[in-house]
This record gives sequence, C-alpha cells and structure tokens, in this order.
Amino acid sequence: MPLRSGVARTPIPASTAALIPRRFNSSLPSSSGPTQGSKNTNGNHDHPFPPQRRSSFLSRHPKTVGVAALGLVGSVAYFSTKAQSASTPSQPPAEYSTAFDADAWVTSHPAIRSEADFKNQDGIILYQYETCPFCNKVRAYLDYEKIKYQVVEVNPMTKAEKKVTPELASIKAVPVLAMDGHKTLLSDSTHIIRNLNNILNHYRPEAQRKTITEKEQADLAFVDQRVVILTAPNLYRTWGESLESFDYLAKNSQIAANSSKLNQWFTKYFGASVMYLLTQKKLNKKYGITDARESIYQAIKEWLAGNNGAPFRGGSSPNLADLSCFGVFRALEPYPVGRDVMNPEKTSEEFVAWYKRMQQVVGKTSATNI
Repeated sequence: MPLRSGVARTPIPASTAALIPRRFNSSLPSSSGPTQGSKNTNGNHDHPFPPQRRSSFLSRHPKTVGVAALGLVGSVAYFSTKAQSASTPSQPPAEYSTAFDADAWVTSHPAIRSEADFKNQDGIILYQYETCPFCNKVRAYLDYEKIKYQVVEVNPMTKAEKKVTPELASIKAVPVLAMDGHKTLLSDSTHIIRNLNNILNHYRPEAQRKTITEKEQADLAFVDQRVVILTAPNLYRTWGESLESFDYLAKNSQIAANSSKLNQWFTKYFGASVMYLLTQKKLNKKYGITDARESIYQAIKEWLAGNNGAPFRGGSSPNLADLSCFGVFRALEPYPVGRDVMNPEKTSEEFVAWYKRMQQVVGKTSATNI
C-alpha cells in the first residue's frame, strides 16, 4: 500500500524487525508476521504502542527503601533491647542492692520511733513495670506489711520517670524503692524485701522479729528460677495473647493515663510485636521452653509439692516465699495466662485454694495512688 508521499512500503525481514523494540516495529511491515491492524495468531489485534509495565517503587527508589529498612531494623533492635529489660531481669549495681545498712538507717532517722511510724511515713516510692514479676514480688510484701507507698510506672522505652536524680537514673533495672526524698535507693526485689524486713525488725519485740531461714532462701530462689522466668513466655506466648496483654497495659496503666492516644497505640501494637518476637526468638530458647503453658503448670505442681500439704509454704502462715510467689501470679490475673492458671481444671483446686488464702491475708493494696 503506498505511503502518503507516494513511496511504497518495503517489507522488513523478520530477522531485522526482531532487533527493533516492539513499541517501534509493531507498525512496520514485515516479511513474516502480522502487519499493523492485522490479527495475530491468537486472533487478537496487535496494538502499535502496547502499555508499558510500571516499574516498582523499590526499583525506582532503592536508596530510600534501603534507608527505611535499616531504620526499621535498627528501631526493632533498639526497642527489643528496651522491652527485654522489662521482661528479663538484670542485676542492679551492687552499691544499691547490698551496701544498705538497716541499723545505720534506723539510727539516722530518730523521728521514726515505731513500726507504725515507718509504715505510715510519706515518701516511699516504688518504680516499677506493670508486668514485671520482680516488681510485683515487692508490691505483695508492701501490701502484706501495710507499708504505705506510691507506685510510679516506668515507661520501658524511655525510662523518663527514673530521671528524677542521676543516682536513680543510673539504676537500669526495676524495681527500685526510693525513700527520704530519693536519698535512699534500694534495688533488686530480694534485697528490697530483706532490707525492709530488717528495718521493721528494729521496731518489733524480739519474739515477733522475722528471720529468713535457709529453707526460706531456697524457696525464694525457687520462685525466681522456676516461676518468674515463665511470666514473659506466657504473657506473650502468641501474637493474639501478646496483643491482648499490651491492650490492657495501654488502657489501664499509668502510662495510659499520662500519654497520648498515639503513644497508647504505639505501646499496644509495637510493644506486642516486639515482645512476641523476643519471646519466640530468644526467651524460649534461653530457658529451653517448648510449651509455655505446660511449663508454668508444672512449676505450680512443684510449688504445691513443696508445701507438704500445709496451707502455706511457711506452714500455718505465709513466709516471704509465699508472698513472692503470690505477687508473681497476682500480676498475671488480668491476662490470658492468669485466667488459665486460675482455672482448677488446668492447674488444680489446691493451687486456687492457696491463691485465695493469700488474697485474704495480703488484703487490699496499701499503695496510695492506684
């Protein structure tokens, strides 16, 4: 067919046409194959300028995607470390845990003349994480002894609440108990309980002083080594349970009351993701946990076996190990694991009965701000 200029088209050999990009050669005549407007072998019309596939965002902006990915990985790693500090215990500095002298403290506070004076004084503050088992051990002791105190919920990501003094900020772990306007700082749950007990003994008649026996020390070690380590793997066992746990924290903790909706959303979804991954990738491997629920059920059986049929580990009345174990399980109550362990069909009637007895003797919290 002649062109408008009057010059006839010359067919192009197929071998030559193959070297020309389709968007340019589709309208040129060829010695073989369909011409413009003709049908191809499938019976469809060839378009002279077929639509081009859009390149992906990754191919167009590889550096941007790379920087964003590195930022996300770095954020996850950073906040995983922060979150791990909330779930995995770390030994605080020795000067705050072991150097405290109860005798010297009592001597330097002549205005406190009795056990009641000490328990009712203002200014005892407990810095804690809501789900920290060690913090809840201390709270159970304070509640049982009816020591008046305030709770300060520490944001595990920023720890801004602990920046009251350089000394307090230097203690990386929780719980921390502050007294005397933060002049006295006690850390490590076992040392806090032991030192408070030593102070109270100074004001008690000799017959009422409480001493920690070797058996009681062994029972306290059992709580830390067999019960405490199972709390995080059970709280964040599945993605759903991790999300439910952080949803409760985002709505019911001091952080929720003092933070924006965005911060609550971040706490819920980012925190749940980090702790779920941390549990699956690190904590379960560290403690050799294959089934978190079965592990905590087994720990409960071992705990009850050590009671030898008595109402409490301490016999007819609870000892410090009872209080510590109760504090750990009380912290789990609002979460799925708490509902499971309080189900006698999954644990035992004996355990539920022990827990209810502990609830009665500990009573309501003596914290003044919750």
